[in-house]
Amino acid sequence: MEYQKELSNKEKYTYILECVKNINRVNSCQEIVSLLESLAKTLVTAKYAKLWVVEDNQLCRLQNDKIINIPKNRGIMAKAIDTGEIFYVNGVLRNKNYEADIDNFDKLDIKDIIYFPLKNIDGDIKFIIQAMTSVYTIQQFTKNDIESLKMMIEYVHHLELSNCCNEEIDKKEEIDKERHEDLIDKLLSFLK
Repeated sequence: MEYQKELSNKEKYTYILECVKNINRVNSCQEIVSLLESLAKTLVTAKYAKLWVVEDNQLCRLQNDKIINIPKNRGIMAKAIDTGEIFYVNGVLRNKNYEADIDNFDKLDIKDIIYFPLKNIDGDIKFIIQAMTSVYTIQQFTKNDIESLKMMIEYVHHLELSNCCNEEIDKKEEIDKERHEDLIDKLLSFLK
């Protein structure tokens, strides 16, 4: 069985401020997402965390240079979208609304989930962080975990991640264009 020591509020704020400092140093959405996922895991002593960007009728995220899209109106994830509130579900596999293809897309060995929807200034949900405990942990999420995630809000609510699901595609298109131009240059030099 696994156990992770819960951090003090001072330690949590230290992690939050360190994460914000690192976010200001990085250039890509993927790096920002990775930092936010790591921060969420640390604050709530979860084993896993995933950040989903809300786009129209779906949620998306980058994973291994692939864009993953799931519908936003299914599973427990739909409740996070509908309520816009932070909440947790302990013993998630027994929850009637749990849909593994949505709530556990990566097929991880999970026991509990906490959802953290983050809104923009207009009150629209921009992204959702989903943190999960392992089946091997003896801990469960509590109201303290909700409070821990709320500590993040004032530091990360301004982040714009809506282009994250397009970032990697844009980079690939640029690379493909460069490769194409290089190939053309090589062919032209060969023909001379």
